[in-house]
Amino acid sequence: MPSINITQTDAEVYFNAPEGVDLSALEGCVVALTGNPDIPELIGTPLTALPTQDQLLGLVTQIQPDRGTCCAVLVGMFAGLAKASLAETPGTISVGTPVTITANGTWKAAASGETVYGRAIHNRWEPGKIEIGFVAQYQVAAA
Repeated sequence: MPSINITQTDAEVYFNAPEGVDLSALEGCVVALTGNPDIPELIGTPLTALPTQDQLLGLVTQIQPDRGTCCAVLVGMFAGLAKASLAETPGTISVGTPVTITANGTWKAAASGETVYGRAIHNRWEPGKIEIGFVAQYQVAAA
């Protein structure tokens, strides 16, 4: 299957890690997706700063290091529910809480002035994970 194959109904993409980068601990985290100028594939790079509006972002759903292939759903385009990894200090999250992406690709409750990318669908039931649904991006109003 070509690396940039996107299913129209699911907004899932396949991508590879940059040379020498181990993504095995990033399931549920967000990576920046970029094109490879040499061949038609996407490369998923771990975030090291808050994402910008011009980045294509993917929430990693599956890592297959033995095959060199990973799978992600496109942030803001995927219409289903996705399991997301929480930040070390995620704040208070319950059903409907607006969530944002942190500088390392994990998720937390959005605070004043931050960009909202999704909402929590359930209360936390699995340690370190929540299930989210994406929303159109917006900024949390100042309190």
